[in-house]
Amino acid sequence: MIKIKVENEKVLALFAKIRQRTGNLEPLMANIAGFLRRSVVKNFDAGGRPNPWPVSRRAARDGGKATGSSPRVRGTC
Repeated sequence: MIKIKVENEKVLALFAKIRQRTGNLEPLMANIAGFLRRSVVKNFDAGGRPNPWPVSRRAARDGGKATGSSPRVRGTC
């Protein structure tokens, strides 16, 4: 029989040190999330950046945009 013993005290201590040194990262993470969201929205608005996305078969057939034109997709970003 194989026995595995995980001792996570060292890992937890390391995480505690990191938390003490960095402080509250929530404002930073919120800032990064906002930046990423704005970038994704700009990509959808531009139809791809820096180069346009290729037209999908569905968009070519139906005369629509390659992506991002439906409210369902638009609401995900």
